[in-house]
Amino acid sequence: MGLPNIGLRFAPLACVALFFLASCSTGSLEQSKDEKLGLLYFHSGNEELQSGNTTLALKNLQLANKHLPKNEDVLISLGIAYFRKGDVRAAEASLRKALEMNPENNFARNNLAAIYIETNRLDAAQKEVNIALKDLSFTDQYKVLFNLAVIQEKKGLPLRAEQSLQKSLVENPNFCPGWMKLSELQMRLSKRAEALDSLRSGSNGLCYSNPQTHYQLGLLLQQMNDLTGAQEKFDEVARRFPKSPWAKLATEKLSLLRERN
Repeated sequence: MGLPNIGLRFAPLACVALFFLASCSTGSLEQSKDEKLGLLYFHSGNEELQSGNTTLALKNLQLANKHLPKNEDVLISLGIAYFRKGDVRAAEASLRKALEMNPENNFARNNLAAIYIETNRLDAAQKEVNIALKDLSFTDQYKVLFNLAVIQEKKGLPLRAEQSLQKSLVENPNFCPGWMKLSELQMRLSKRAEALDSLRSGSNGLCYSNPQTHYQLGLLLQQMNDLTGAQEKFDEVARRFPKSPWAKLATEKLSLLRERN
C-alpha cells in the first residue's frame, strides 16, 4: 500500500511525512554477534527502503528485529516497511512497541500519526501530533507540523493548514514537499501569487536539485497561462534531470505545448 496522491492539478505528492532513522544504537560499547548482525540487517533494510525495494527491506528489517528485538530504531523502520507493504496492523504494532519502550520517541510517534492520517483516524493522529509538538528539542518538528497541516486540511481548516506549513518551512526551508504542499493549498485558497512564490522558493536552496519542484512550477505556470515560462521550466527539467521520471513527464508537456503553438 503506497501513500496516496493529493491534488487534481498537481503531480503526485506523498501527503504525510513518514521517515526512518539512518543510524541505529545498541546501547552497548562492545557489540555481541547478534548485535553486529542486527546492525548489518538494519542498515541494509534502510538502504532498500530508500531505494524503494520494500520487499527486500522488510526481509532485512525482520531479520534485524530478530537479532535486536528491543531496539526502537529497528522497530520504527520495520513499521514503515510493513506500512508500505500494506500491512497496517503490523506497522502500527511495531511503532506502538517502540513507543512502549520509550514514550518520548517522537520519530515513532510521528510515523504512527502518519498511519492514522492515512487510515482517516484524524483525532488519533491529532493526539500523537500534539504530544510530539510539545518536544521543542525534537529535530524533525517540521515533519510533525507538515502532518498537522494534513490533518487540518482534512478537517476542513485550510487556513490553519497553511499556517502550519509556513511554520514547518521556517523550521526547515529545504523541506521540498512542504513548499509543494503549501503552493497546492494556496491555489485552492485562490492565492495564486502566494502559490507561485511558494513554488519558486521551493525550487531554490537544496530543493534546486529536486526535479519534482521544478516540474510542479512548470505546471503552475501553465495553469496561470504563462506558457513561455512553463515551456522554459519543462525544458529545464528535461535537460537537468534526464534520468528522472519527471523528465519524461516534462517532455510530454513540452510536446503538447508546442503543438498548441
